[in-house]
Amino acid sequence: MASLATFSIGPGYRNLTDRLDQSGNGGYKRENELFYATIGGESTYNLGSNWQVTPKVSYNYLLQGKQHSYLDGVTLNNTQKHGSGYELSATFSTKINNQYGIKITPFWRYWSIHKSDDVYFTYGGNTYVGSEPKNMTQEYGLNLSMVF
Repeated sequence: MASLATFSIGPGYRNLTDRLDQSGNGGYKRENELFYATIGGESTYNLGSNWQVTPKVSYNYLLQGKQHSYLDGVTLNNTQKHGSGYELSATFSTKINNQYGIKITPFWRYWSIHKSDDVYFTYGGNTYVGSEPKNMTQEYGLNLSMVF
């Protein structure tokens, strides 16, 4: 039997740093910041044998994204204005005893972000235009937690 469904709404923030500068020649450091609004829902179901599962789904709407690219002494700061994402997860939980429990949560996160604005910069006496292209990101993972 399911527990009462729980809904959530609120602001979100994501910061992801790519350290492509550590991969060798031609790489650079890039920081991605996303400010977004999220709405989601979840409900808990008993599986028997002391286990429960809580599936969760969320929709994320991009309010503003910022790309900071650090290229050989030049910093580009691009703004992204359009995009959205989804998050799916399922938390499996059980109690080990009266004091401890464990939670295992596989998750999937997805973002689709439109092309950023263009910024102009000078390098070596020449003027260039830089932008962050339209992109899609997927993350898969597993969170293991001890509850006490």
